[in-house]
Amino acid sequence: MASKGNEDDPVRGDVEGFIELRASDYYDEIEYLGSEYDAPDDGEDSDVNVFDKPNYGADDDDDNDSDDSSYTGQSSSLDIQESIYDDSEVGEDNVHDESDDNEEGLGSENDEVPLQQLCVLPEAQPSGTIPYFAVGMTFQDKKELKRAVDEYAISRGVKLSIVRSDRKTFRVVCQDGCPFTLYASTHGQMVGWQVKNIYNEHMCSRVFENPRASTKWLAEYFKNKVQEDPSFKTKDMKNEVQRDLKVNVSVFKCKRAKKLIMDEMQGSFRDEFANLEAYCNELRLSNPGSDVCVEVSQEGLEAGRRIFRRMYLCFNASKVGWKAGCRPLIGVDGTFLKGKTKGILLTAVGVDGNDSLYPLALGLVDKENEHQWKWFLQWLQKSLDLASGENVTLMSDMQKGLAKAVSEVLPSAEHRFCARHIYANWSKKWRGTEFKKSFFNCAWSSYMEDFKDNLNRLGSLSKEAATDAVTYPVQCWVRAYFSTRCKSWVVDNNMSESFNSWIDEYRYLPVIRMFDGIRLKMMAKWAESVRHVHGWKNNFSPKCMDLFETNKFLANDCRVFWNGDDGYEILEGQDRHTVHIERRMCTCRAWDLTGIPCQHAICSMYHAKEEPMTHISHYYHKDTYTAAYRTKLQPVRGRKFWDTINFGPLQPPVVTKMPGRPPKKRTRTDEAGRRKKKSKI
Repeated sequence: MASKGNEDDPVRGDVEGFIELRASDYYDEIEYLGSEYDAPDDGEDSDVNVFDKPNYGADDDDDNDSDDSSYTGQSSSLDIQESIYDDSEVGEDNVHDESDDNEEGLGSENDEVPLQQLCVLPEAQPSGTIPYFAVGMTFQDKKELKRAVDEYAISRGVKLSIVRSDRKTFRVVCQDGCPFTLYASTHGQMVGWQVKNIYNEHMCSRVFENPRASTKWLAEYFKNKVQEDPSFKTKDMKNEVQRDLKVNVSVFKCKRAKKLIMDEMQGSFRDEFANLEAYCNELRLSNPGSDVCVEVSQEGLEAGRRIFRRMYLCFNASKVGWKAGCRPLIGVDGTFLKGKTKGILLTAVGVDGNDSLYPLALGLVDKENEHQWKWFLQWLQKSLDLASGENVTLMSDMQKGLAKAVSEVLPSAEHRFCARHIYANWSKKWRGTEFKKSFFNCAWSSYMEDFKDNLNRLGSLSKEAATDAVTYPVQCWVRAYFSTRCKSWVVDNNMSESFNSWIDEYRYLPVIRMFDGIRLKMMAKWAESVRHVHGWKNNFSPKCMDLFETNKFLANDCRVFWNGDDGYEILEGQDRHTVHIERRMCTCRAWDLTGIPCQHAICSMYHAKEEPMTHISHYYHKDTYTAAYRTKLQPVRGRKFWDTINFGPLQPPVVTKMPGRPPKKRTRTDEAGRRKKKSKI
């Protein structure tokens, strides 16, 4: 160690303490431990603070303008002398000479550096602190040191090159004509690497095509963001780097970086399946009453291998909540997975009292066919106590084999088809605004006479078009044929489409992370829904009140004729409807279908001096809505708590690779949401 200096000089003296910078991947703050440092007396004072950290975007020359600065730590201020080259040692030969391991100006691995610090890298941000180097900084390994060089070069906009990198030494220079040089090496018995000398001055201009912004660096920079949102686009990656770091990178480099991140996310593909049964067992323990099933391939067992076949999941909170507070309406659908985990995710979704989606069950299968749908519906039947389906209504998109599976498992259930999907097929032959308007007027007809009138109008455009429309079973897509038991007159499967969009970010992930991500999102929805109900203005849901207020407004145009008992004749324009308040019936069937009084019923209630809101179905009431979310999803412990001993390793399913590029989006028809090209004007 250096000898003790002149005691009269407050800057000179012995080492009375030390400084330690706590190691981590990034630093936002530096903790100084110790007291003042007295540099050895060499006959000349020099007070240069190597911890001077300029603001982002400042000129590089500003880094060394300060001759005297101090940092107030936990107990005292600190002045540190920076070790730099003499002017005679900054020549081109000294910077690029790789043959001399122990240059006098660069120091050697045996040099004693009184200041020892742990380097902690910042994450470069527009308004944050720029990474910096100082004599004595230590790094855990060379990988961390190289990463520090990348961060420094990119954030400062300089072009650094590594001219030496071996087991003991590491040397970095800037581009030709710039005196910046950094030398680091292993340090005696200490584990890691230490900066021995640095000439921390740049005379070069900023570069925008920075070679340090490699594919691997981009992958590390965007790792957390892509993992949180796998749909994060590469063009957004490019724009963010250009905006925040002033570095130009190509879209192709961003694509390669994202691929590295996605490959790392999928790297645990086999491990995820190996731990899947242990995860499912943990779900059963943490959420008692939940239905969790993992099936193994019979063919694999015969070959002596345990290969995943399919999985079903329905949480107890969904089971109890659906029975207590949701209408008996279930939307079923299947959506493909987008990551390395291939297959089809079968979903069952309900609706709560505010017409919001209510997740019920999930099923992971290899393909979508009648056999898999039958298996899924049998589990759903057991979970929700559906029996033969007497009091339940299913809504689907006419998936392959689903109609036959429903007729076998739930023969008494009402099965509706999505009118938008029917129109998508029908409109391939019959295009045009008038055809579309007439078709959906038929679908929205709530009573038989109205449907016949609208069908005749469609026939006036084309009799063949009307004939083709009724080839699809009208009881499945026309309101006039719907039963009134589920108190919903929806003609599309929007609840399932919304759910698929709701979980889209998880369809890229491995199997356990996918199911667990959906579970966490469901748990958050249950908690948020309870808070949401406190904002209701009255005892019925906002969506219910929107329709109710509309009907109240339309009731102003109705005239009522009373028979003196419970019969009311309502005149609305050229139409006449009859209402029976006690039986909650109107010939327009809107009240019957929705459970919300129509304009004709409201007009009758005004005449009878009754409050129309008292006749709204209990499915929309605050108490019913709260009951749907009263039973909560319970938190699940981490992997270290899972019982992996009693469950043998499960192998991923054998996936047959299909020809061509794997699809990322479903094929959309014009009416299913295909977007028209926007004008470039």
